[in-house]
Amino acid sequence: MFLSHPSTPSLDMVKVVIELSTRKYRLIAFDLDGVLTESRSSWEHVHDYFGVPMGSRRKNFLDYVWGRIDYNEWIKRDIELWNKALGRKLRREDLLEAIDGVKVNDDVGRVVGELKGRGFIVGIISAGIGQLAEKIASKHGFDFWIANPITFTSNGVVSDNQRARMPPYRKPLTLLWIARRYGVSIRETIYVGDSDWDIGVIKLAGCGIAYNCSTKLAGNANIVVNKLSEVLEAIAQC
Repeated sequence: MFLSHPSTPSLDMVKVVIELSTRKYRLIAFDLDGVLTESRSSWEHVHDYFGVPMGSRRKNFLDYVWGRIDYNEWIKRDIELWNKALGRKLRREDLLEAIDGVKVNDDVGRVVGELKGRGFIVGIISAGIGQLAEKIASKHGFDFWIANPITFTSNGVVSDNQRARMPPYRKPLTLLWIARRYGVSIRETIYVGDSDWDIGVIKLAGCGIAYNCSTKLAGNANIVVNKLSEVLEAIAQC
């Protein structure tokens, strides 16, 4: 039997093609800062909120980049800058008030809902602030989140003992761990990131999607998108 190719595929046919194309992937993880949020860095957003001088935060950044401090020390130093800006120790409500001003990408709810509807395990792997990741994950139905929560004492005052749970360089290992936890092959994973910190995990994932990113990251990704909503169609091209 000969079937003529329709000149214009129907919306239902397009949906079937996308569904069949995405069944080889089972888990998708998103970066937080600059992907799920409009702010490129949750840490920088809090710095701005508390009025931390650019020179002080820049020094911490360069010390980390040049290997003079580890990520744990960077977090501690940033918190010290917040304490200094406030003239007292940071309290839990201070942080929650600060991150409350972070604008979430308008497409997050629709994208996550569609992915969950297709049977994806959907999560966040980020070196950003954990309280923000938790807030977004809870509101939009993510299955998991891994980031860097700021630790507070039982009295709500920031603790002197902070531990970096998700340094940028650990994203590839974290994706491997998450995949194993959910019984998923690394070939069945997708990662969506926006910065050069994401190159390692983008290259490791079964499909790496670069979002609104630098040329360097784009060169290491399978697909490049400029809108979060485009991720839904990009998966079919992986």
